[in-house]
Amino acid sequence: LDDRQLDYFQLFQQMTSRYGNPVDLDPRRALWEDERTRIELERPLVIRYIDLDEFETRRRERQTLQAAQEVAREVFLEDF
Repeated sequence: LDDRQLDYFQLFQQMTSRYGNPVDLDPRRALWEDERTRIELERPLVIRYIDLDEFETRRRERQTLQAAQEVAREVFLEDF
């Protein structure tokens, strides 16, 4: 986002009016979350939108891949 046109406080006020108070707030970020989505407003001016269902699916896929890589490594080492 272009911080010459928008600032953190403008976005914070807009998001608070639309989504209510953030569930977590500290000097570096504000976080709004429900069962399906997470929105983070960070400094410097960055907005992160996360679809939690998709995030969880990709996290499980990554764990499965890591487990398969560990098994393959162990099999490789056992062959020696």
